Amino acid sequence: MSVVNFYPRFETVPQNLGCRITGAEVGLHVVVTEPHWQASRSVPRAVSGQWRRFSSYVRQHERVHVRIAKSYAAKMTRMLNAMRSDTGCAQLRRKANAAIASLKRQHLERQKAYDFREKKRIKNLI
Repeated sequence: MSVVNFYPRFETVPQNLGCRITGAEVGLHVVVTEPHWQASRSVPRAVSGQWRRFSSYVRQHERVHVRIAKSYAAKMTRMLNAMRSDTGCAQLRRKANAAIASLKRQHLERQKAYDFREKKRIKNLI
């Protein structure tokens, strides 16, 4: 299981014809929890082999979740650095915060879509 948090930071700079964002960065904190099992010596080889395959799949699966999160952090950074406004910095900050919220929702949907696609594969491993 992965828990993802984005930490966007940016500054707005007034310009002659409005405002722009400068120095945007998006911090990313991901906590990945992997299953752990301590097999006893009496566990049949087939069971321990099945566990190894399952735990290997889980690690691979969670790495994809991390890659998705990193791609959205990069997308958020590019989006923020490209933003400008003709109506002033307060309006630009509101626009930027709305865009951040939208990308966070898109990120969650992408994560859910990945899990949905992987459901059958997970069931086959269990």
